[in-house]
Amino acid sequence: MSHDIIGHNKAGEAIAHLRFTMNDVNSSLVYSLLESSDYYAGVSGTGDIVRFSQQQIEKALENYNKDRIKYPGGKRFETWQRNEIQKFFKNCLETAKKEQTVQIFFG
Repeated sequence: MSHDIIGHNKAGEAIAHLRFTMNDVNSSLVYSLLESSDYYAGVSGTGDIVRFSQQQIEKALENYNKDRIKYPGGKRFETWQRNEIQKFFKNCLETAKKEQTVQIFFG
């Protein structure tokens, strides 16, 4: 089991993807930033697709604090994951700017 959080454009094409193992406590951070805790089902997401506005993604990106991502003993992976989360939000924001919304799948 894992958390797959995937951003899609209106055509249904994947534009951003995050994957967390079921035990990764950092997955809940992404749900929290998107104010989407209802779609967090413990070991994975609920399988729902949610539409977000440009303003909602901007707020999530503004509130993203890379220093909250922690992996004890895994500094290299920690840095990679921080950058992947930021890239996810930036790609979602770019799509939302073009299309007014972005759809995010919580699996």
